[in-house]
Amino acid sequence: MGLFHFKWSRTAASNATADSNVNWAEGMAPSAVNDSARAMMASAAGFRDDIAGAITTSGTSTAYTVTSYQVFDSLANMSGHVIAFTPHTTNGATVTLNVDGLGAKPLRSAPSVELAAGTLVAGTPYTALYNNSDAAWYLHNFFGANPYHVPLGAGMDYWGSSTPNSSFAFPTGQQISQTTYASLYALFGPNKYGADGGGLFYLPNKSGRVSAMKESSATRLTSTYFGGDSTSLGATGGSESQTLTLNQLPTGIQSRNASFNISTTTSSTAVVSGAGAGVAAGGNFITVVGSSSTLAATGTVAQDTVTSTSYNTGGTAHPTVQPTIVCNYIIRII
Repeated sequence: MGLFHFKWSRTAASNATADSNVNWAEGMAPSAVNDSARAMMASAAGFRDDIAGAITTSGTSTAYTVTSYQVFDSLANMSGHVIAFTPHTTNGATVTLNVDGLGAKPLRSAPSVELAAGTLVAGTPYTALYNNSDAAWYLHNFFGANPYHVPLGAGMDYWGSSTPNSSFAFPTGQQISQTTYASLYALFGPNKYGADGGGLFYLPNKSGRVSAMKESSATRLTSTYFGGDSTSLGATGGSESQTLTLNQLPTGIQSRNASFNISTTTSSTAVVSGAGAGVAAGGNFITVVGSSSTLAATGTVAQDTVTSTSYNTGGTAHPTVQPTIVCNYIIRII
């Protein structure tokens, strides 16, 4: 027997016979008073439990079914009423809710807005209101209270030491189930961040790395210096330090031109004539004083090349790390 709390009226006089479980008719027998009072309590309890979130769904991830405690007898009588339920499985894309076998109706966040996969997390209570005018269920105050304003597969800095709940994971390159996280697997595609196997796929490994947006063509992060393919999701490159090689050092062999004065002295018997004639020695040269035709001193200038060679064959590692603060990072997986 149903508990027809939903049939009660705001007009007191209409409640004498509104609910077949409650007899408040004028002139009722005294013996019926306590039965009617207990029936009202039971009906109120049915309403209480229907909005407590204690009802667990059945069905599939895209077609939930529920049996209420109030046991609605028509869609019209269900209109404007609320059911709180706990999904037995995280939802897939586009969901229906069937209450008391009255028919599968769309479960939406707003008019004509279907639920994305992973919106409803298994084991988490939700509340929905049925609107018979457009034959749809609407999540009640969902986005006002929903802490998951993060698209599936998106990530962010996180300063806690553990993930906020099972909807998120620290992406450290671990394997997770293709079945349990089917929506994320469909988003990533096979073999995205590691080879799939055994019904498992990989999350990206964000630990110790900063992010750069994928390029349509490698212009800012080229393979020559980045070391990876910046046009592919999940590509990795760069390092925290760099050890210079010989080819990266300044040129090690240098040539310089140097000038030298080379003096040559020719000895001979001089015939000196004329007033004040004679020979005087001065430094590396012989100076003829007066006039002479047989004594000569010759000086020459030559050039030579001096080569200096560096014996460095490499350098030591030096840091290339930008100013950084370390935190955790979370990615939404359901």
